[in-house]
Amino acid sequence: MNFFEKDFNFIYLKKEELVKISNLLKIEKRITLLQSNYCLYYFNRDNGFFCDLLDDAKKEIGTIFSEAISFDEHKENIKIIRSEFSPLLENKSKLLDSLLLHYHKLKSKNSSLYSLRFSFSLNDRTSESSKIQNAETIKTAYARIVDYLRKFLNFSRQKVLLKKIVGYFWVILRDYNGLPYIHINFYLSDGEFNSGLALEIKQLWENITNGSGCSLIFEISKNYGNNEVYNDKVSNLYSIRSPMLSNNKKHQVHNDFNRTESLIYKYDCLAEDTEKYERYLTCIARESYPVYTLNSIIKRESMVESTKESDSVEEIPHNKKEKSKRKLDKFRGYSVSQIKNK
Repeated sequence: MNFFEKDFNFIYLKKEELVKISNLLKIEKRITLLQSNYCLYYFNRDNGFFCDLLDDAKKEIGTIFSEAISFDEHKENIKIIRSEFSPLLENKSKLLDSLLLHYHKLKSKNSSLYSLRFSFSLNDRTSESSKIQNAETIKTAYARIVDYLRKFLNFSRQKVLLKKIVGYFWVILRDYNGLPYIHINFYLSDGEFNSGLALEIKQLWENITNGSGCSLIFEISKNYGNNEVYNDKVSNLYSIRSPMLSNNKKHQVHNDFNRTESLIYKYDCLAEDTEKYERYLTCIARESYPVYTLNSIIKRESMVESTKESDSVEEIPHNKKEKSKRKLDKFRGYSVSQIKNK
C-alpha cells in the first residue's frame, strides 16, 4: 500500500466501506485539510494549466458520492478518481523512500549527523501572479531556478567551509503564488560549526543569482552556539512571518515560501532524532511540486520532432550532443546526492 493513501481514506476504501453512505460535508472538510498539507498540482494537458487535483475532487464530490447513483456507478466513480490520485501519490511515496534511505545510510556512517535546511527562491518574481499557472510560466521559472541551483552546487564544491557536508538533497516545492522554488537539505558530519557556514550558504545563493536570490534557513539559532538571527539577514521576506516560539528574539521563525501549516516540522527536526526527522521528510514529500508532469510536453514535442524528421529527406540527423541535451531537459522534482566516504 502506498504510504500516503491512508490520508485519502475517502477514495481508498475497503470493499465493505463502499456500501456505506458517504458524508459529503465530512469529505469536503477532509479535502480542505489535505490542501493545507499536500501539493497535488499537476499539468493539465487539456487546458495547458497547472490545476489542483484536490480542488478538482472537491468540485465533483456531489457527483462522485451521490446517493442517487447505483452502487456500480459509485464503484466506477471511485475507481476513476483513484486512477487520478494514484500516480501523484505514488511519486511522493517513491520520493519519501529515497529521502529515508539516503538519511539512514548517512546516519549509519555519521553518528553525529547534522542537518542544515534551507529554502531558495528568487525575490524578483511578481507576487501578483495567478495561483493557477500556465505551463509556459512554470517551465520558464523552473528552468531559471534549477539553472541557478546547478551553478550553486558547482561553486559550493570550491568552498572550504562546505567541506563538512557529507550529502544533500533538494526538492522542488510550490510557492504561495504557484511558482517553483527549492528546498535543500545539507547533511554535515556533525554540528560543530558556527554561523559562518550558514551565512556562506546564504551568501553564495545571493551571489550566484546576481542578487535576486532570497533564502530561509530552518534552524533555531540557539542550536548554533551563538545568537545570530539568520533569517533577519533575508532582505525580502515575501513569505509571511510566523509567531515567535517564545519571547526571546533568538527563537524567531519565519514561514516557508509556500505558507503551509507544517512549518514546525522543518524547524523541529534534528537529524539525531529519527522520529522527528522522518516526520520532516514526510512533510517535504507531501509538499513536493509535481513539475515532472510537464514531461508529457517534452514527450509530445519529441514525437512531433521525430515525425518531422522522418517526413523530410533533407533533414540532417541530430548529433549525439543534441540528443544528450534533450534528455537533460526533463523536469525533475528532486535529487539525492551520492554519499561521501569518510
